[in-house]
Amino acid sequence: MTHAVPTALYIRISYDDLLVYALNELINEGKQPVFENLVAKTFELFPKRFQLPGYPHWPDSSLVEKSWLRCRTDKNLINGSKSKGFSLTDKGLMLSHNLRDKFGKELGGREKIILKGDKKTKSGRLVSHIEKSIAYRKYIVQKNVLGITDFEFCDLLYTTLDTKPSLRRRSLAELKYHASVYERTDLLAFLEQCENHFDKLLMDPRDSYYQGGMMRRKKNERT
Repeated sequence: MTHAVPTALYIRISYDDLLVYALNELINEGKQPVFENLVAKTFELFPKRFQLPGYPHWPDSSLVEKSWLRCRTDKNLINGSKSKGFSLTDKGLMLSHNLRDKFGKELGGREKIILKGDKKTKSGRLVSHIEKSIAYRKYIVQKNVLGITDFEFCDLLYTTLDTKPSLRRRSLAELKYHASVYERTDLLAFLEQCENHFDKLLMDPRDSYYQGGMMRRKKNERT
């Protein structure tokens, strides 16, 4: 059973942020992310914010009702409904991890955790793909990208050697974006090294410029 977070740590945090955190805890515990369980979890973790006025031993479901609607409709933090259950968006997942890190530091001076890719969101799935790729595994061992083959780089991008450079660039940009969502500076450093090393696979000879890690100019550019 999850214990309540010390009141001083959460009393000034918004209902919406606390609800997102509670939803993530609910999912991590393997419980159904439905409205009733969310009401119970928010009260279990943050009783001083989610108690029923005049009845401190009972949760106020109306607070949860208003909060999840704002989180879904206005803030893009969660998806779902009372009838189907809830899930976190990439933005919501990051918010919950940041709160966990904040609570951890306050309680025990824990260092910020490195977020591993998971299957809950698109960002998580793509981060996991990078981590498991042959290219990244070679990079971890060799500390550089020199041993990565063209085929392995293309495989990292979900492309082939026959794919158009423009599609490779688009795929690389998407991987960099989702790595940044997870605040994975280690993965971003890897992707940027790949971007520079495999520039020929990313450049279209018909383009005058390629905007990547560095700006490249065609040797035969006309003036």
